[in-house]
Amino acid sequence: MKLSSVQAFVLVAEQGSIRAAARQLGVSQPALSKSLRVLEEELAVPLLTRSALGVVPTAYGNAFLLRARLIVSELRKSTEDVAQLRGELEGKLTISVSPASTSRLAPAAINAFRSECPNVDLHILEGVFPHVGELIRNGQVDIAIGPLLIEPPKSAFSVERLLDIDMVVAARRGHPLAGAKSLAELGGADWLHLGVGDLPNLLVVRTFRTHQLPAPRLKVECRSLTTSIMLLQSSDLLCLLPRPIVENATMHDSLAIIDVREAIAHNTLGLIRRVDTPLTRVGQIFATHVRRAAAQLAGRN
Repeated sequence: MKLSSVQAFVLVAEQGSIRAAARQLGVSQPALSKSLRVLEEELAVPLLTRSALGVVPTAYGNAFLLRARLIVSELRKSTEDVAQLRGELEGKLTISVSPASTSRLAPAAINAFRSECPNVDLHILEGVFPHVGELIRNGQVDIAIGPLLIEPPKSAFSVERLLDIDMVVAARRGHPLAGAKSLAELGGADWLHLGVGDLPNLLVVRTFRTHQLPAPRLKVECRSLTTSIMLLQSSDLLCLLPRPIVENATMHDSLAIIDVREAIAHNTLGLIRRVDTPLTRVGQIFATHVRRAAAQLAGRN
């Protein structure tokens, strides 16, 4: 089995088009099609099929794609490792940041990293575990910074606890419940959950249950910080947000903290990566900057 054929298959599956993949690889469509046919003959199964959506993997193709992506990713990282050991801080690093990390931690780490490694192509996704877990498993994401409400399995992921984020109840200015002093007064409101997860693992649900209160109505789940803030500003939804986000000067005229008497659980941020794959040198450098930024922020709290 030729590695070039595996790389071609992954690109076609991701592009959804043989023409687009051939153009990116700099080969002709017939040559790429032949390479894919040879791969299918070696595996004795069809890997791709044409549909109204373009070229899509078959069931066999999806199974093969899970491993093939990792093979291609590890080959790229191996090549970059050698170059980086020669002192060439170049290549590609893909990170995932959670909304809770974007107020202070992620920007500080990213800016410090870019100062040290200006020639690295940095790709940034917004996501949280477990949604980002599969991207880490298949090598599409090198490092994730995110909440540890759901503990990643130690057999697959390496996890470092970094920082506890102070969370507050956030609402638009002028919200009908702005003067509430207890979570009990907010239980009948509609809530937005920023992130993803099953019901028992949601921070707002844990917070209410910790104080022996019924869980509120979770009407909206959103994975985007920008969209969540826009919804809060334009509706009567409530949300638990990191205090630094709500207290940011840019939010002063639109968002406010509902100061309840009950303690609200911290949102613990961690550094998550594959347990069985070492980071490249630039990955190690980024992780170091994340740890330094977390330590500095913890020292201020």
